[in-house]
Amino acid sequence: MIQSSRRDWLKLISLAAAATTVPGCWTNHRRLGKVNLQYGLFFDAQDLVGIRAQWRDNDLFAALRAELAALDRDALRTFMRTEVQIDDPLIDGARLEKAAQAAAFLWVVEEDEDAALLAEEVIDTYMRFPKWDFFMEETGQTLGVQRAPATSIAVVLVADWLGDRIEASKRAQWFTALKERGCAANFASLKAIRNPNDAADWSFDPETSILRLRPGNETDLSRRPAITQETNLRAIPAGALMISTLALEAEEGISPTTRRWFEMALDAMKAFAQIYEPDGSYNEGVSYANYTSTHLVQAMDVLLRRGGVDIRSHINWPGYARYCAEMSMATKADPYWIVNFGDNGNPRSGLVGSVKRSATPFWIAKQFQDPVAAWVGLHVAGGCDLWSLLWYDASVRPAVPDMDPHLWVSDLDWVVARTGYGADDLVVALRSGRPANHEHADRNAIVIKDAGEQLITDPYRPPYSFSDPNWASRLTQGHSAILIDGKGHEHHNGVEGTNASYAHAKVIYESSSARHAYVVSDASQAYRHVDLEIRYVIRTVLVLFDERITLVIDHLAKRMNPSRMTARFMLDNYDDRLRYDTGLNTFSVDRPNARLRASCWCSHPFTITAGQLPLTPDFASRHPFVDVQTVPSETPIWLATLIQTGTSPVAPGEKENVPAQLNVSGDVIQLHTGDQSLATITLRGRRPELVLS
Repeated sequence: MIQSSRRDWLKLISLAAAATTVPGCWTNHRRLGKVNLQYGLFFDAQDLVGIRAQWRDNDLFAALRAELAALDRDALRTFMRTEVQIDDPLIDGARLEKAAQAAAFLWVVEEDEDAALLAEEVIDTYMRFPKWDFFMEETGQTLGVQRAPATSIAVVLVADWLGDRIEASKRAQWFTALKERGCAANFASLKAIRNPNDAADWSFDPETSILRLRPGNETDLSRRPAITQETNLRAIPAGALMISTLALEAEEGISPTTRRWFEMALDAMKAFAQIYEPDGSYNEGVSYANYTSTHLVQAMDVLLRRGGVDIRSHINWPGYARYCAEMSMATKADPYWIVNFGDNGNPRSGLVGSVKRSATPFWIAKQFQDPVAAWVGLHVAGGCDLWSLLWYDASVRPAVPDMDPHLWVSDLDWVVARTGYGADDLVVALRSGRPANHEHADRNAIVIKDAGEQLITDPYRPPYSFSDPNWASRLTQGHSAILIDGKGHEHHNGVEGTNASYAHAKVIYESSSARHAYVVSDASQAYRHVDLEIRYVIRTVLVLFDERITLVIDHLAKRMNPSRMTARFMLDNYDDRLRYDTGLNTFSVDRPNARLRASCWCSHPFTITAGQLPLTPDFASRHPFVDVQTVPSETPIWLATLIQTGTSPVAPGEKENVPAQLNVSGDVIQLHTGDQSLATITLRGRRPELVLS
């Protein structure tokens, strides 16, 4: 990662200051028809010609056209005049922010006069909000964390895109509010995050709607500035502050205050770039990566265009696009589903397929002429929003990242083995690696998808608040992982929110070919936080692509005291179409399009049972589980679960897989089908050794 000295900072700031004062540093071509862009933050009039053509003619944006055409303007106006609660930046504020951007965008692409008036009315309504966010310092200063950044960007976009339609006096009013309620709040949060030891205490603002809308959510925010240093909620105000500051300087000129804001935003953006791994992967998962990345690239765009400073290379953006591709996991129900480690996952009730993550991949494709990013945006990132249209470049031809079966181990130590990227392909994912915000107690948890169905799952979106009875599904008990004496590995109780734990796992060995993927992951440290007598907890996963075989071997060793080990496999019953069964040493899973058959072998006696988590009935029924549980033992335990997957019913022309078997002799496990030997695994120490036949 790139490190910066004070001299580097001063150079960047002086360059930006110079760029904002050079006459004509922005294009003078800001008018197209009735549209007169005030600042040209994201595009100029000559860019708008192509944007309008895409809007009008490209079928890729047909759903976006329909969505914006369906904007209920009368309902929105009624809401603003009679229903809006000006103490509610969380819900009502978010509705206004989205409406403002949509209406202003309709003005620039269609010269829709009523849409322009609507956008202006929305911002006028937001001027009535005394506070733009629901976080505050004990000093009374509002902190920009989520809603103030979003509102700041909305105000700037409308002011830019509506141009001279906004009277000078009204623009001045908007920008006064932007400085006081937006920039000052965003600056305050970033300052606290940069210097957490000097920060005043944070709390939820009782004068806003937050405690009314989320009763009982008494989250302890005393460490929030330090926690936020490495979460998406540092990037969001940073991006908004950069965009707002450069717009203010374009409108009013440079001042010591705006330079201080600029320096803070730039510092935060550069610092946050180091949260991305060298290979471009991001530790909060795909959904939060998209939220974070979109704000960062918006700010990078404006910083380059208006400030003359290019920090795009501080993040491996082409690598990020590949991270998005490898974390994709299309199913027949949702072509945009993802490996949903942690708090990630797409909507599943009535909004399936509604995600819009294409904008940032399109930006990457355009900026770096990256064909893989173009493919990600077109095929696995979901639908398009207005930013997708602004950044889409049809000249970048898409290319699939890797069509062959392969293993991907990211710099996070997140593991995905796949036969391809389609709904019918096999995907096996393993959550090794370090703790992070929005994580769960899921070290060494496994996910298996095949034939368009989730077969072994990571449960979908547990609640954020510790006061919710379903919060406990975040623990290891709610994952396809290992329990020791019925307990999982270390995780906090949620009193500080969804912040990182102390639980680590690590990939200690990997190998792969077009035929197989093999990974050994050590989660000993995570479990030792709970039981000091644990020597090691190892999960070994072998995937044979052609045979659709996944062999999971779990290994527990202790220093003293007997323990029982349980391998838990969570199932997907979100649509109530799951069927499953257990036998003496087998279990089966059937979904509408796919089947899973599993057999178990163990060094000790074991039982197989099914159950549900002790949560609210609706939540528990969506994710039942199968447990493979050993008897207590003082000696090391290994447990092998042999899984075969495929279509259900067997597709025409497809032969039923020959059932795989294990032959066990001492510490040697041989995998075979009929007379054909497939692999031999020797269980020696912490790293089982694989030999393919």
